Amino acid sequence: MARRDPRDFVEVSLPFSLERGESRIEGLRLSLCYLTLREPLPECPGEAGREVTMRVPLNGFDLTLPMQLEIVATDATGATGHRYRILSIDPKGQATLARLLRLVLTGMLPGAADLLEEHDPPTPFTGSPAGKTARALPWVVLVLSLFALAGGAWVATHRAYTAFTTLTSTSATMTAPRVDIKSPVFGTVSSSVQTGAELSRDESVVTLRSAQLDADIQIAGANQRLFAVLALRAAGQSAESLSVVLPDGYHREMSKSEISLARDVGEARLQAFVQQRAALSFHSPCSCRLVWIAASGTSVAPGDLVATLVNTAPSMVTVEAQFSDSVAALVRLNQQASVTMEAEGRQFTARVSAIGTGVYGDRIGAQRARAGFVTVQLLLDDPNIEVDAGRPVRVVLAR
Repeated sequence: MARRDPRDFVEVSLPFSLERGESRIEGLRLSLCYLTLREPLPECPGEAGREVTMRVPLNGFDLTLPMQLEIVATDATGATGHRYRILSIDPKGQATLARLLRLVLTGMLPGAADLLEEHDPPTPFTGSPAGKTARALPWVVLVLSLFALAGGAWVATHRAYTAFTTLTSTSATMTAPRVDIKSPVFGTVSSSVQTGAELSRDESVVTLRSAQLDADIQIAGANQRLFAVLALRAAGQSAESLSVVLPDGYHREMSKSEISLARDVGEARLQAFVQQRAALSFHSPCSCRLVWIAASGTSVAPGDLVATLVNTAPSMVTVEAQFSDSVAALVRLNQQASVTMEAEGRQFTARVSAIGTGVYGDRIGAQRARAGFVTVQLLLDDPNIEVDAGRPVRVVLAR
């Protein structure tokens, strides 16, 4: 059984007229689908419907709506008028007519500005897609709201459970021992390796050239050679002493024993200078990565940093994490933890190895001490995992 649109029977008395050719007929009442006229429309044989133009006088202009009608009922006495049904009307005209009827029913007669500004949107037909959408929209909103509420409750519950069963670090990094090479003398840097190079144990890193040390070696070598020659000459003579010319230009009488002693001291001095020069060639103390090195030709003074290396052996890499003092009492040695490198999606297991601040030595990626936080060191369960020192991670301890 088809449902009938109740708006078909909501009629309002509104001044309007219909024009058909040169005929103009006054209207009595109108609804969304029916019109009641004072006089019948002229008939045209062979026409399925009667094409007319409805004209409604409004404030400042006449509203015209073209449509096609068919007669439904006629009253010969003219007491109730002649009733016509609207066969067809364009969608825009239908929306305008619906808007007009609604405004009349609410006691507001629209003017030109009202219709132009579209203060009242058209009412969709019952059963039309727009009407179905309008009725379904509240249910859709309700269902989505329930889903959002359930999702929010799940997230809140999950967070509460996680906070109750775990401890999460405020900051954490992978760390490894740091090796700094500093200059012991005034000199010049000489190196062929580049920053980022992977170095094996005892591989050459950098060499320092000291002009002062080179000069000391030359002088010590000359003195050693001089007294070696004098010692040979004294050994071939019977006299107990010889008159020698020293490197400073002075003449001096020296005994054979003094000459031998000066020769031995000069040789030892020369060897000491040579060893000092050899010590200015620095080698990698471990399987390390070169983090930074001064450029070749750079002049350095005693105490200046020349190069920095990090021990890349997997067994040397640890994790340093900081936790708030409010939960520090819940951290204990050998406590199980998960370490996540979020940037790479990698996850490892670890255990707490030390609790405190400033007890882990000089390390790449070490956490700086902060007031209100405690620093915790963790060792990876798998010492063979290769990770880079200095990488930020997230540490979650199981309570």
